[in-house]
This record gives sequence, C-alpha cells and structure tokens, in this order.
Amino acid sequence: MCQRKDEGGRCYYHQRQRVDALEQRLAESSPDTAEREEISSSLETARADLIQTRTGLQEHITERTAAGGSYDAEQLTANINRYVADSPTGKPLTLPGGSFRVVRAHTSHGHTVLEVTGPTSARSYSSGLAERYTQDAAGKQVTRATPTELQRDFHTMLVLADGRAGAAVRHSGEISAVYSDGSSRGATRALLPIAAERGGTHLECFDTFLPKIYARSGFVKVASIPFNREFAPDGWDYSAMSRVAPPRGEPDITFMVTQDQYEKLGRPEPRSFQDYDEADEYTRTGHTS
Repeated sequence: MCQRKDEGGRCYYHQRQRVDALEQRLAESSPDTAEREEISSSLETARADLIQTRTGLQEHITERTAAGGSYDAEQLTANINRYVADSPTGKPLTLPGGSFRVVRAHTSHGHTVLEVTGPTSARSYSSGLAERYTQDAAGKQVTRATPTELQRDFHTMLVLADGRAGAAVRHSGEISAVYSDGSSRGATRALLPIAAERGGTHLECFDTFLPKIYARSGFVKVASIPFNREFAPDGWDYSAMSRVAPPRGEPDITFMVTQDQYEKLGRPEPRSFQDYDEADEYTRTGHTS
C-alpha cells in the first residue's frame, strides 16, 4: 500500500507518474488511431484523479490562474467543489496568494471565487490586505484587519482562486477589507456579487476611482462625509492621492448599498453628512434618528 497519501486518501505521487507516463505515450502514438483514442481517454481520467489530490489540485489552480489569464471558471469551480466534498475537513490549499481552507467555490463573472475559513485562511487574508496596503499610495484605501479581527468580526471571507484578491462580510452586513494585487482583471466585480449573496448589504470607500468600480457591480451611493485628516490612514500620501482626489488628496468617504438593499430602503436620496455615525445609520436604515 502506498504510504505517501495525499488528501482524500489518494496518492499524488503515483497519480502524477501515471499522468506523465500517459502523456509520453500519447506523444509517441500515431495520430487517428484507436490506440491514441484509448490513451487520450485514459489520460483524461488520470488527470481528473490527479486533481482530486490536494497537491494536484493546488498545481491545477496555479496553472489555470497563472498571470491572471483566462480559464474555464465553471470547470475549475466544479473541480474544487468535488475535492471539498471528498475532503470536508481537509488541509488548507496552498495557493499563489497564501494558504486557505476552502469550504466552497463559486463562479462569478469569469472567475472562481473561494469561500474560506479558519485561522490559516485568516492569516493569509490579513497578509494580503497588508501587502496591498503597502504596495503604493492607493493601497492606503484598503481596510486592514488582523487575523483575530477577521475571525471575530466577519462571518465570510472570499478570495479569488489564486488567493490574490478578496472581500469579506462583517456580521453587520458591511462588505469590507476588499483588496486586489492587480494581477487579475475584474477581481472586484467577481467578488462583490458573492459577498452580497453571503449577506453583504453595504460598503464604504474613498471617493476616488472606487465608487465607479463598485457601481459597476450594482452598488448605489446613498451618503457621504468629508475627509477628516484626524482619521486619515497611516502613511496617507496627500500629494500622490491628489491625482485621484484633486486638489488636496482629501476624498470624501462614500457610503454605498447593493441594489436590493437600495430598493428595500425605499430608494433613498443620496445625502451629505458631517457625522460618521449619522451617515452609517442612514446607509443601513434609510433614515436618521
């Protein structure tokens, strides 16, 4: 019996050898022959078995999502969900953006979105936020969260299949801690609908390029407050941010809700506030005390 078992009781090493051998046989076979068709069929089965091992699935995900290129998201989602069903208490998957324990996969706007959980996922997610925060001036718009905060204050963490972009949902329904390292186009557009499905109803962001991005996902502006230097993020670069928030790099804070929430609130008119709590209350309820 093989002693080098991978997740799900399968042996990755033997499956890998089987795939390599069949690929070699296929390359050496004559075209348009029954033998070639038989080898191709066996190779397809062997590749499917390989993906059902943890290491094989990690390789499969990395290969499919390399450099943010296009891939068959429906098929990748199905492969991941099949693996999760076979290994419900499985070890975290090591992806390009970190290690995450996956509980289910979704397909959204051409991407596979992973719903992840546990302390390992929280550590990787927090690291992704921190890396984006320090990447450039625009990164200071990211809401950072520690692993403890992610597990305590949020009920859902979502990442793209490569782990390089994410969005999380607080118990309050706020979608927050949204980040992307820029390697995958359309990352936010893929993440936000799943966040809304998982109970996200509203978000807040700086009035730079972000409201336009969120509006493309159906979010509607309902409130705003002025920028307050007292609460500016650490390291905020006023000069650099003046290019996206002229003239002083002091963008308003914009509050937005999902289209469904907008209808439930009675389609409230967007209002400007001076007080954060009033703007937050209006965003959540459609009125103020």
